[in-house]
Amino acid sequence: MRYCWRCPEPVAHSQRLVAHSSQLIMDRLALLYRLTQTFNSSLELDEVLDRVMDEVIAVVRAERGFLMLKDAGGQLCFQVARGLDQRDIEQPKFEVSRGVIERVAESGEAVLTSDARSDTRLNLRQSVLHLGLRSILAVPLRLKAETIGVLYVDNRIQAGVFGPDDRELLSAIAANAAVAIENARLYREARERGRLE
Repeated sequence: MRYCWRCPEPVAHSQRLVAHSSQLIMDRLALLYRLTQTFNSSLELDEVLDRVMDEVIAVVRAERGFLMLKDAGGQLCFQVARGLDQRDIEQPKFEVSRGVIERVAESGEAVLTSDARSDTRLNLRQSVLHLGLRSILAVPLRLKAETIGVLYVDNRIQAGVFGPDDRELLSAIAANAAVAIENARLYREARERGRLE
């Protein structure tokens, strides 16, 4: 009776997977570091948010990204609407699933779908059908215990683009963004008070 031992190929494959996974983790940590630096580099919020959105779109393989903040009346208003080409999207309110955004804003919980067309929570929504939305990921921007906005990315071309790791990454980015947004708002208010005095 002969026994053959052919372990090197599976071991090498496992080692490549571990190396790839480790590299992905390192890349995401580096991204979080760069974004934190970007948030802290300026109190000019519009410029910072555009740069951050461009990075987010690239790293999570999104086609488009949107950031909405609540105004004084509690209504969500678009602050950033960017495409893969790093250009602004005109009239963004017609380009997203308002139902997903409202659900995230009201519940304070992230929404992740790998295929909106087959997701029973979303597949009957007009925006999903009309815009041909496939992969959607939206997370709340929370400051203390309050949801102040929503960070939303999607991909109309490909299903299965986003996963749980992307949700965690986007949630971490949203937490840093919420603090940066509040700091910029406080700075703007202090500057305006200084002009009035």
